[in-house]
Amino acid sequence: MTTVRRFGIVIVAVIAVLLPTSAAQASDAAYVVNPTGPVLYQTNWWYSSTTVNAPSSAPAASSIDTIYWSYSISNQSNVIAQLCNPNGPGQLLCLDLPNGWATGNTTAWQGLSAQRGWLFRLAVLDPVTKILSPYRYAGQHQVIVNYSYATPSPAHTQTSPLRLVSR
Repeated sequence: MTTVRRFGIVIVAVIAVLLPTSAAQASDAAYVVNPTGPVLYQTNWWYSSTTVNAPSSAPAASSIDTIYWSYSISNQSNVIAQLCNPNGPGQLLCLDLPNGWATGNTTAWQGLSAQRGWLFRLAVLDPVTKILSPYRYAGQHQVIVNYSYATPSPAHTQTSPLRLVSR
């Protein structure tokens, strides 16, 4: 074996020993969901798209990084929109989307679990509540959730120093 080859093998062995081992391997991934938009019949009333849940492939320990969103509607005039998650019985966790922006991105959910449902709420603002003529037809919407998660190492388990106590 030549001296250069031996030296290279020693360097590789030293690097392998010096590399830190981690209890978790961080990974990044994304998923896409497509809520179907509603038909808007009157002004000053919220209409919701279908609620689409995160796919089962999103790990339980995943956390959201960035969300990209887009919605479509037949007439954008005076439309306000929100991107929402169901957040318990009768509650929604919503973000007001910029007026006139049918596409964009946000980090508002950063750090929260990626295992959530998504829906859009749309309304047409007007000084007078009235039937829309013609109705506004919302099309296919899209939410792209970029998330990260840690895959625990099988050789090491972590325990938390936190515990629940009674008052």
